Amino acid sequence: MNILIVEDEAITALFLSEVASSLSHHVVATVDNADDAMKAAQNETVDIVLMDIEIKGKLDGIQAATILKEKFGIPSVFITSYKDSTTIQDAKYVAPLGYLIKPVVGEDIEAVLMVAENQIARHGRVEHNTYKIGSFEFETANRTLSKNGKPISLTQKETTCLHYLLENIDTNISSEQLIQAVWEGQDKELSSLRELVFRLRKKLPELKIKSVSKFGYILLSK
Repeated sequence: MNILIVEDEAITALFLSEVASSLSHHVVATVDNADDAMKAAQNETVDIVLMDIEIKGKLDGIQAATILKEKFGIPSVFITSYKDSTTIQDAKYVAPLGYLIKPVVGEDIEAVLMVAENQIARHGRVEHNTYKIGSFEFETANRTLSKNGKPISLTQKETTCLHYLLENIDTNISSEQLIQAVWEGQDKELSSLRELVFRLRKKLPELKIKSVSKFGYILLSK
């Protein structure tokens, strides 16, 4: 993938670039503000942005990511040192392809880029409004699930977990990524995720939510 890095901490930016390059991705540019990010998007072919939420300039990373997605159709992975839920609550409305929590480690970068690459390869840059799997339909606009036209009641966290699995259908998702997506960067034990997946399986037994040994979960399309 062609990756644009928007990060105002030089050491973090260098580390992101080195890891991405080692995974055979191409870093088209590394910038520290929204204006330079827009220029890079105009002049380069960019598949995904690694976007720090706190960057230099008038626009923060969430605002910059919103413009990049609306104007250029480029999705983002957010980088943040904030485990405060308010920050990531705002970030999720941009529908990022994932999160990286500082201090960033190589394994997390590899995992989030793998998921992002698979999603872009399957769906391109156009966000799906409806996911259909078997007799189920999930509307992303209002985050509602129905079966044969009848609504199914899910909690907010169950909905978020299912949405993330649907976005990455047929892809192995690590437990850590699901925890970040569902609990918005808060520290949670694996037992909390297991309980959540157990409830989803109980409510939606027709869906094939499988455990991946010592890694995480996968939602199978068939």
